[in-house]
Amino acid sequence: MNNDFLIEQKNFPNYGYSISKFPEDTVSILKEEIQHIKKNIDKKEKIFKNLAGHLETQVYLEKSQKNIEPYLLEMAVQYITSWNYDQEIYQNHSFEKPLSFCLEKIWINFQKKHEYNPLHDHRGVFSFVSWIDIPYDLSEEMEQSHVSVSNNPVATSFNFVFTNILGDIQSLPFFPETSHEGTVIFFPSKIKHLVYPFFTSDKNRISISGNLFLKD
Repeated sequence: MNNDFLIEQKNFPNYGYSISKFPEDTVSILKEEIQHIKKNIDKKEKIFKNLAGHLETQVYLEKSQKNIEPYLLEMAVQYITSWNYDQEIYQNHSFEKPLSFCLEKIWINFQKKHEYNPLHDHRGVFSFVSWIDIPYDLSEEMEQSHVSVSNNPVATSFNFVFTNILGDIQSLPFFPETSHEGTVIFFPSKIKHLVYPFFTSDKNRISISGNLFLKD
């Protein structure tokens, strides 16, 4: 074949997700408040009726929100820059002002073994999830008999669900393990996602979630 016959590959435009990690001192502040909330959990308003999760205990974060908000606002700026997502925002939100965001209330997920979050999306423009305490060993989870024999082992995972450019439904899993404590995943709120259960620990897997909205 003629060596001058060149083929150039082009990607269709699409969006992804961002991943980062809160600083250790910020994670420590979050853990301190969460421990306080755990000790007083009976006095806290349960908000599971407002959320999709099949979890017994979900409550609002209070004092620590101000500590992580600057990082999430920076992730929004970086996301817009990386994927030109401002075009999507202006097209779908009829928003004419320069883009500025505010963080709605953050909630804490105290997930017990066997509990899960079904397929859902969020309100707002952007959403995030961050794992604060992960009580199991991922390899032990994968060795569970009902998991290891599966041709699609997804135990413990956080999954994005989306259609590819051909219209096929795809799933992209992320498997939180102990090294991911403090890790934050940031994504457009409209992206469908779900959370699978874990099985090997009687302790809670603790995560926080929230949404960013356009500021008026």
